[in-house]
Amino acid sequence: TKRRCFFCTPQTFQKDLEDGRCDAKMVVCVVLDEAHKAMGKYAYVKVVDFIQKAGGKFRVLGLSATPGKNIENIREVVAALNICKIEARLDDDPNVKKYVHDRAYEKIIV
Repeated sequence: TKRRCFFCTPQTFQKDLEDGRCDAKMVVCVVLDEAHKAMGKYAYVKVVDFIQKAGGKFRVLGLSATPGKNIENIREVVAALNICKIEARLDDDPNVKKYVHDRAYEKIIV
């Protein structure tokens, strides 16, 4: 069995799927960095839609440090990527805490 892994921009992957250079049915996992961009006509949305329409059996791992400006944006991303499970890690999470540095806040009233 051949196994292959591609590292590319979402636009390149979209074009490779559309042009038949990559068989959508062979895709088993798509990892999306900055997944919060998956709205509207962004390539992430088109890639996931293309693979689904081709009948592919695959999983999506969407990663984002900033999931969205508001709940509506988050819902749009969840729908576009067919997300069924969300996991969040906050600053006080043991797996994150060691990477978070002290921050100083200053409130300036104008």
